[in-house]
Amino acid sequence: MQQELQARFPTLPWLTWAQAFDNLQLPLLVEDGTVTLAYEDLTRLTQSIAREVEAAYPGPPVYCTRALYLARKLDALVGFALLALEELEADPLVCGPLAFEVIIKLAEDNCVALEVLQAMGRLGSTDQQRATMILSDETGAFSMSERLHRLTHLYQAARAAAGK
Repeated sequence: MQQELQARFPTLPWLTWAQAFDNLQLPLLVEDGTVTLAYEDLTRLTQSIAREVEAAYPGPPVYCTRALYLARKLDALVGFALLALEELEADPLVCGPLAFEVIIKLAEDNCVALEVLQAMGRLGSTDQQRATMILSDETGAFSMSERLHRLTHLYQAARAAAGK
């Protein structure tokens, strides 16, 4: 933990850390002779120090391995949703209303998942292209929201025409 904190704020005196730690009264975890903080408490401590010293955070945010796991899962689901969008565009009635909503919600993407993957250096080249488009809000001829909006109207019209 000490090495990680020193890497975040290399010029910060340890007295400042000790004061922040004392002010927050965070519980210590001791396991096999190693003293650590829970991830959430380490985050609180780091954020408290950053606010106190008004330090500009020079690097990407810190995420735990659980965040990486969830980001990978969500990113994989988004990939499946994007594939399903192609099927929906070809035949809007290929699925029912609940499946349609799940696909649409996943296809809307979650830039937080991409930020976690990017911060942890886990983006592939196709992920990087998607991240650049989503995180910088640069879009092509049709943005994802326009595509989803158009598809929602197609789906509703197809269901109405089919009497569903």
